Amino acid sequence: EFLGDTISDIAFEKAGIIKHSIPVVTAVSNKEALDVLKRTAKDRHAEIHIYGRDFNDAPLLMDCDHIAFDYSGFSRYSGLFVPLTGRHQIQNASLAVRACEILSRRGLSVTDDAIFRGLRNLQIEGRLETVSAKPHIIIDGAHNPEAAQALSQSMTITYPSKKIILVAGIMKDKDIMGILKPLVRIADSVILTRPDSDRAAAPEAMKEGLERIDIDRDTNSMCSISTSNTLSNALSTANNMCRDDSIILVTGSFYTAGETKDILNHKSGVLSRLRENYSSGNSN
Repeated sequence: EFLGDTISDIAFEKAGIIKHSIPVVTAVSNKEALDVLKRTAKDRHAEIHIYGRDFNDAPLLMDCDHIAFDYSGFSRYSGLFVPLTGRHQIQNASLAVRACEILSRRGLSVTDDAIFRGLRNLQIEGRLETVSAKPHIIIDGAHNPEAAQALSQSMTITYPSKKIILVAGIMKDKDIMGILKPLVRIADSVILTRPDSDRAAAPEAMKEGLERIDIDRDTNSMCSISTSNTLSNALSTANNMCRDDSIILVTGSFYTAGETKDILNHKSGVLSRLRENYSSGNSN
């Protein structure tokens, strides 16, 4: 809505962050968007480092809590460990390692040990974060179609035999159907709700939108879709539905993720600040 109507337009606006002679590290795979980044980087004499061309990774292990992978770039690192899950987080970690390599080549002292320790001690709120063991509740701040697709894939890979109870609260200025479609495909039950924000989409409106589109689920039967006007009630309903083979996945917005932690009496420093940003008119 604000960045443009086409991939090229959006990429052009995003490329505005590229500074003269400052290296660019990207994992963009869309050719149209990547062409814009390459052209902008060339115009500004900024060296561009592209994931899959200039550096890469090879997954070794991924479970519900951890990732191990090998990295190859200017150097090779074997057995890097990250306390996160999801294939996309390996890519994100590789971007960070490449940035460290570039800084090291520019004279900043970044030791191999610092890279290993930095990844091993990484903490990210609201990204496939388990906030309760019984019932098993995972929160994720996915608030665009790309993040929702990555979340869907990660849940399928990490929890292939689990039944997903999806609790979704999304801001009304987002691509609501684009976010919901990949998540509904993996869900056995869906509870559409709204966090405590004037900018939150109405649950009934989200349900009507889902009913108008073809979800093309990979499951054999249609999942149930219900609504709840508060996140607290939605979590209570999900808890009542939860069994030993179930996972409650709460997503759609960092605001939704943060409020979930508040309801469960978890500390949520970063997410609390994001909620304050929402209140002042910023969006994520």
